[in-house]
Amino acid sequence: MTEAFKIWFEQRAPREQRLLFALFVLAVAALVWWLAIAPALQTYKGTNAAHAKLDAEISQMQAMADEAKQLKAMSPINRAQSQAWLEGAIKKLGKASMSTQGSRVQINFVGATPEALALWLAEARSHAQLLPVQANWKRSANVADPLWEGSLVMTDAGT
Repeated sequence: MTEAFKIWFEQRAPREQRLLFALFVLAVAALVWWLAIAPALQTYKGTNAAHAKLDAEISQMQAMADEAKQLKAMSPINRAQSQAWLEGAIKKLGKASMSTQGSRVQINFVGATPEALALWLAEARSHAQLLPVQANWKRSANVADPLWEGSLVMTDAGT
């Protein structure tokens, strides 16, 4: 086959031979571009964004690890201290009521802002050492000022 191609190629005029050779080189260059260079360039261009995303995730994970170390280092508080903190802090959730059953506390609230709810949960974990076990929330129908209502069951962190 290569001998037949060689005879066919030599029968062409020199100008046609140069044109066929140029087309062959162009086809090989295009193939190398599509199979090797273009994918590598695309990967290289995406590395900065990928590195930034990974750096942000690493920072977030380190912050969470630091927070976990701080929470582990805290000395445990007794149930009376936890109950006292809850009774004072429950007012931040709008209209709220609380019932205790053993180591579990159920909190029902109406009219809590998202910010107040997030802050209250963080404080409950750090100050009263309570962890959420169950949450049932829904957003109120008021679109202008979104408020949350629902119930939250929490337990001692040591339990």
